[in-house]
Amino acid sequence: MKQIIAIIREECVELTRSALTGLGISGIAVIPVIGRGQQKGAVYVPDQDGSLGRNNGPHLRRSTGLMSGMGVLSYLHPGKKKTAFRFLPKQMLILIVDDEEVRTVIDVLVAVNQSGRHGDGKIFVCPIGRALGIDTDQS
Repeated sequence: MKQIIAIIREECVELTRSALTGLGISGIAVIPVIGRGQQKGAVYVPDQDGSLGRNNGPHLRRSTGLMSGMGVLSYLHPGKKKTAFRFLPKQMLILIVDDEEVRTVIDVLVAVNQSGRHGDGKIFVCPIGRALGIDTDQS
C-alpha cells in the first residue's frame, strides 16, 4: 500500500474528487493548507484602477477567512507593480491506495490539476508499512 499526498489548487478539489470517485476511490482526506513553492507566493496587488496581474485572481480576491493575510509582506519595486509575497491557500488530499493503483491515481491527479503554471501542486508517494482500523484493531 502507498499513501499519496497531493497539494493542489483550491478550485480543483471538486473536479479531482469526482475523477478519483470515477476510479472507485472514495477514501480521501481533504485538509486546507497554506504554503508556497516555485511560484514563491508572489502575486500582483491590484492597481489603483482595480486591475489584476495575469493568473492572480483567486489569490487576491480572498480577503476573509482563516488564511487571509497570513504571511503577507509587501514591497514596491522601482518601476514595477506592487507585489505581495504570501503563503497561498491550497488543499491537501491524502489517499491510501494499493500498489497497483498508484500509477493510475497519479495520472488522474496530473491530468485534472495540470494547467502548465507554477503553483499547480505537488504529489508525494510514501510507503505504508501497516494500517489498522481503530474500531477493530485489525489490518
